[in-house]
Amino acid sequence: MSAPVSVEVQLAVERFLYREAALLDDGDFEAWLNLFDAEVYYEAPLNDVAPDHGATALKIISDGYEQLALRVARLGTGLAHAEQPRSRTRRHLGNILVDLNDDETLAVRSNLLLYQSRLERSEALISAVRFDRLVAHGDSYRIVHRRVMLDQRLLPRALSVFL
Repeated sequence: MSAPVSVEVQLAVERFLYREAALLDDGDFEAWLNLFDAEVYYEAPLNDVAPDHGATALKIISDGYEQLALRVARLGTGLAHAEQPRSRTRRHLGNILVDLNDDETLAVRSNLLLYQSRLERSEALISAVRFDRLVAHGDSYRIVHRRVMLDQRLLPRALSVFL
């Protein structure tokens, strides 16, 4: 069961998500990584493959904290060729719904529209709904689970940015 949160908590979660989007758009990946709990699970299943009889759906992304940290570190080496030079991105978030779970975590649903420009030659719009589970951390939050459901059946190219 979950219940709606106070206006103050709703606004705090919205600010947290907007700050996260700004960190990604500004390329501050180290600070972005600090928004995640050490036990995080970050996933993006293929949206057109339904699991049959308990089978696991194929995933575009299936990362824990260590994998996210490796991806962030790789971006700083110059060896992430799909991001050299780095994409210009702009994330737009909306329809943010926040509920309190029985275990005191926050269930957050948000819509994401991501604009990505690469080398002045290609542009992409990626649309998705995100389901996050947040835990309180000091005067802010940490993401302990993120599930990204892309609206596209097939992406226009390799997914080289964080969602």
